Amino acid sequence: MDKSTLDTLKLRDMMTVPELPDPMEAVMKQTMDGLYKKEMAVIEDILRHHIDCPIEGELTREKVKAAGIRGVMYSDNFPQSKVEGNGKDICISVTSGLMGVVQGDWLIGAGGARRPLTEKERDYYERQERMEQMGDKAQE
Repeated sequence: MDKSTLDTLKLRDMMTVPELPDPMEAVMKQTMDGLYKKEMAVIEDILRHHIDCPIEGELTREKVKAAGIRGVMYSDNFPQSKVEGNGKDICISVTSGLMGVVQGDWLIGAGGARRPLTEKERDYYERQERMEQMGDKAQE
């Protein structure tokens, strides 16, 4: 084989175009990332301004636990997304299922709206806490 012969395998490697992501997947990922950032901002606002004894400084697991936060509540029916198009433009909207932060027996939502937990919700958090305690004892 002389030097004038092309190395076709090397040439193919050099000419290969990287696979582009599916445009719809890229848009959905961007949309979901934006939703996540907005949800985290709402959760942080609740923790810093609307719970009893708001958290100051860095948000740490220890501070959240010390504030009596039992969890973050989401609706079972969300998030919901809707894709609309008019042949020219596509609009994707996603509705968050974030309901708020649970402190004690209260659900605290965006803007400080409060309501007591339902019996079903209270039972759920009590079960979660018992499971967490059992896990802590098993680690000892």
